[in-house]
Amino acid sequence: MPTVHIIKTKDSEEIQVVVKEFREQKYVDIRVHFRVDGEQTMVPSKKGITFRAQYIDEVMEALKKAQETVSA
Repeated sequence: MPTVHIIKTKDSEEIQVVVKEFREQKYVDIRVHFRVDGEQTMVPSKKGITFRAQYIDEVMEALKKAQETVSA
């Protein structure tokens, strides 16, 4: 499944939002990827979260609340 969005944080690091499928279930994976010295491709790190797509509305609501808290 496709990468939905990439957030560049550094030249050698980015956050990727990817939709995946496993055992006929769709998942959203939000994970930090990094570039290994001298390599062109990004490698996923352990820093991230994967959740079933059915929870995306709740995750979005939680992120909105976090945004409001940070902005206050």
